[in-house]
Amino acid sequence: MKNILLPTDFSDNSWNAIFYALKLFKDVSCRFFILNTYEPNQKNVIGARTYVRTGMIMDALVESSKSGLKKMKTYLEENHNNPLHSFEFVSLKGDLGSVLKSYQKQKDADYIVMGTLGASGAKEVFMGTNSVRVLKSVRQCPIILVPHGYDLQQLESIVFPTDFSRFYDKYELTPLIELAKLNNAKCKILYLTQEFDKNEIQLQNQKILQDRLSELDIEFYDVVFDSKLAKSIDKFAMEEQADLITIIHYQHTFFEKLTREPVIKRVAFHSQVPLMILPDII
Repeated sequence: MKNILLPTDFSDNSWNAIFYALKLFKDVSCRFFILNTYEPNQKNVIGARTYVRTGMIMDALVESSKSGLKKMKTYLEENHNNPLHSFEFVSLKGDLGSVLKSYQKQKDADYIVMGTLGASGAKEVFMGTNSVRVLKSVRQCPIILVPHGYDLQQLESIVFPTDFSRFYDKYELTPLIELAKLNNAKCKILYLTQEFDKNEIQLQNQKILQDRLSELDIEFYDVVFDSKLAKSIDKFAMEEQADLITIIHYQHTFFEKLTREPVIKRVAFHSQVPLMILPDII
């Protein structure tokens, strides 16, 4: 049984991320936690001279959250009949990143799947306040970011960019291996470099990675990247018609550039391919 967290703000894109998750795990026994968070907007609270007004605002937020989840529950009960899937609908007060961090631990969630465009329609606003915040807060769970309007047909090809500068723990690769095996997907290891010659450490790590992924259909690609890593990854993924880009949330290597906010934003904004961030557990 997999536990999957699905944050929602009731936007079309959060619905799309839910549909993506239902398709991705269609053959897996799953418990989906559809989670909506709410917190008072500072603009609404400013000027509130009494606790009564603040309480009214909070009551309205609670009611809106519960009402939205009730509608989602009704829709899924009527339209989604996969016997392998069950749902729980959760309304919680607080910042999305903080709530998800706590709730992920509480439910021992295996994946978080969320959209990259919020109800406001402003990518930068949503990424700045939600997706990037979640990436910073939740470090023990893989996160799949689903681009606006993406329609999953079949997960056939996964791109895994790396510079081979670090050791690969088998546990941090588990989600990648699981999804690839589940869908019989090819895994394309993308070595982005300005020099194709690898040092001894890189060669050792490449061999370790090859051993870790020995159960999968893997291929190695050496590609010269331009000045922007995200652009190079996106270009390769589109050329190879990839269905998922997977990167590890590196901490202390050259490739940590990939998990800094501007690069995450560029990958999520400009790529039409979903992005899975794996936690760096070393």
